[in-house]
Amino acid sequence: MGRVIFIGAGPGAADLITVRGAQRLASAEVVLFDALTDAALRVHAPNARWIDEYLAMLKAVMQQTAGIRRPGAASLDLAYVAAGRIDGFWEIGLNAWDTAAGTLLITEAGGHIGTLSGGEYRQGGNVIAGTPKVYEALVEALRPFVPEELREG
Repeated sequence: MGRVIFIGAGPGAADLITVRGAQRLASAEVVLFDALTDAALRVHAPNARWIDEYLAMLKAVMQQTAGIRRPGAASLDLAYVAAGRIDGFWEIGLNAWDTAAGTLLITEAGGHIGTLSGGEYRQGGNVIAGTPKVYEALVEALRPFVPEELREG
């Protein structure tokens, strides 16, 4: 008991995003080395073709973070980023229904969410999210391993 996430949009909505008093993401001082990140690749067609690139991304992040874990649902993972329970997230091959609510939660909490190349996220399926500092560090850490076809998706 004790975890409640309210969702809203517009002025003041960030004050509604609460999980045991988590701080606003924009004020978080975590850098990538201290971050706990979350990542996943659903390894089935068509994503299986990206396994080598994904494993390179995973290795790069593992070498620069405190750890990586995978609870299981992208929607929950993004809510955890918004609530400050994890510091960053990336995944490929998602659907809009996997990320729509989390996109709003993260944005209202002061975090960043974008494409694997750091572009504006438009529910395309390939996503990076995190506190502002962790987001930028993840974009840079993953950049050498993101194939052109996944950069803006």
